[in-house]
Amino acid sequence: MPTKYKYSVPDPGQLPRTGETVRYKSGLLEEDQDPVLYPETGHDTIKKILMHAYKEYADEPYLGSREKSFDEKGEVEYGKYKWETYEECINKAIWLARSIYDKELFNTASEEGRKYNLIGIYSKNNEGWAITDLACCLSNMATVTLYDTLGADSSEYIIQQTELKTVVCTADHVDALIKIKTVKGVDHLQNIVIIGEIEHDDVATIERAGMNYYTIDALIEEGKHSKTELDDPHNQDLFTICYTSGTTGNPKGVKLHHGCITSLVGAIDLSPIKISSNDSHLSYLPLAHIFERAIFFGLSTVGARIGFYQGDVLKIVEDLGALRPTVFISVPRLYTKLYDRIQGVIKEAKGCKAKLLKWGIDKKLANYRRNGAVTHCMYDALIFKKMKARLGGRVRVCVTGSAPISKEILEFLKICFCCDILEGYGQTELTAANCITQPGDEKSGHVGGVFPSFWMKLVDVPEMDYLSTDMRNGENYPRGEICFKGGGAFHGYFKEPAKTEETIDKDGWVHTGDIGEIQPDGALRIIDRKKNIFKLSQGEYIAAEKLELIFVKTPLIAQIFVYGDSLQSFLVAIIVPDNEYVDKNYSPGYSSSSEYLQEINDWFKECREEHKLNGLEIPKRLHVTNEEFNIDDGTLTPTFKLVRGVAKKKFLSQIKEMYGGAKLQGE
Repeated sequence: MPTKYKYSVPDPGQLPRTGETVRYKSGLLEEDQDPVLYPETGHDTIKKILMHAYKEYADEPYLGSREKSFDEKGEVEYGKYKWETYEECINKAIWLARSIYDKELFNTASEEGRKYNLIGIYSKNNEGWAITDLACCLSNMATVTLYDTLGADSSEYIIQQTELKTVVCTADHVDALIKIKTVKGVDHLQNIVIIGEIEHDDVATIERAGMNYYTIDALIEEGKHSKTELDDPHNQDLFTICYTSGTTGNPKGVKLHHGCITSLVGAIDLSPIKISSNDSHLSYLPLAHIFERAIFFGLSTVGARIGFYQGDVLKIVEDLGALRPTVFISVPRLYTKLYDRIQGVIKEAKGCKAKLLKWGIDKKLANYRRNGAVTHCMYDALIFKKMKARLGGRVRVCVTGSAPISKEILEFLKICFCCDILEGYGQTELTAANCITQPGDEKSGHVGGVFPSFWMKLVDVPEMDYLSTDMRNGENYPRGEICFKGGGAFHGYFKEPAKTEETIDKDGWVHTGDIGEIQPDGALRIIDRKKNIFKLSQGEYIAAEKLELIFVKTPLIAQIFVYGDSLQSFLVAIIVPDNEYVDKNYSPGYSSSSEYLQEINDWFKECREEHKLNGLEIPKRLHVTNEEFNIDDGTLTPTFKLVRGVAKKKFLSQIKEMYGGAKLQGE
């Protein structure tokens, strides 16, 4: 099948092993070129990249925050962005690093014969977060990231596992850290470094807890006068331990080294994003996640501007209007909200305005589906200029990642914002960027080709009937578990050798657990999940089997199949009642009554409280059936384990109905 896009291509001279595909690489690479390890400048550490930016873009704006003032009622008002240059920011980072070394604020953690100098960061995105991260990159320290959605128990676990001595944070996290120190008895947590302002009472509370208190500004000022020589990191030295949210236990610390970022930056040079010093970006996705940090360092390399949001995601549109970025990076959850708001405006339109909107949308959608065009010489000025203004009016390219996004929303927003929205796919273990689509590609439902920093292959999963030899209409459509290898691959999970061995095989391939299908043009489709863990459209991981084991503990339920889809925002469930118990203890036909459903929902609420489940882990819609899962129809294995793929096929119509007929992933 001919294509104008260079997606994944077989690596010349590579023969496939039995049970897997050939090795693929990016079609953006030359035929004899391996995946990149460094940017074109040849810099092999983040420090070298930053010092190059310091030299090339010294006087250019780098990091910006909105100016704050107070109105007559004492309420905070946010104004224009105030910028600091590359020279100013990197100097601050150097001075901060010197103070950290002089005061020995880092701790040294040992693992498998290696030692790491670590410091924690616990804050929303702001300049202090970034300066701390840069300071560590410039001095061979590594950051350990904490964030609110992990929860207090997970934060304690991370601080314990990494033996953190110091956490850099904003004032709103002081109480949580003091509790970890005093109530949980984490004695090695000794220092709090505050970003921004702090109340006098908070300082007193820190001191009563037997902890030391510093401000980041004071440390930077002291560092100006220090003569300490900072260590130079090497390519394979640790850059960060980035924790992924655990669904069946504690979070896992992903060890990423400097080479992960240098290979990412080198790949961005070749990717369709094409960023430059003329670009600007709003930083609001958590810097504690590798997705935002990958973007941060990619932009830093070319002298672009990075402006921080005011700290409230509900006011993102205000920040976009003030910053007017050229590159917008987001996740399906926010794109869906933008889609809903625009749809609301369209529905409210009346008369000639409504007709004009309909004509413009129909015309642009038809053009897009025909040739991938996202602009129109007439309708953009008449209709879509105001829609584009929701992102500030200057965005030239958007990127979406972390979870799939529906075709309808993607197409609609492309024509509304008058720019391409590139869909990416990645994992923390692979520095966030593994695949990306191309501008002008009118096809949806895939994640493009392998990023130029990786090789990719699919490995057979025969128990799920996914094979590298799969065919469709006489053409090979390889299917199997997606695996990557390259400079962006992680070194393993911190102090979790068994889990590392489960993920990285003996040949260095990282097994993602996702099932993919390679299209004839080399584009990758994500069609399933090997493990019973998947993401909802918000990016929230769900462990279905864990939930089923909890929910089936009531005598009202004989069997349950919890289903979630990455294009949908909630779970549904197929329930088989224990009719023997129900008939004995309730009136005839009770299991088909509304009272039964209410009792099941009440049971789910009990489970949520007892097992500390979040709201997304509770099925929103239910279908009750007397068709039991069994070995004969393949929905159960001989050991009575649920075969999820077969169960989905058996109850597909009911699942579709519970989702209101919406498309499911893989359709």
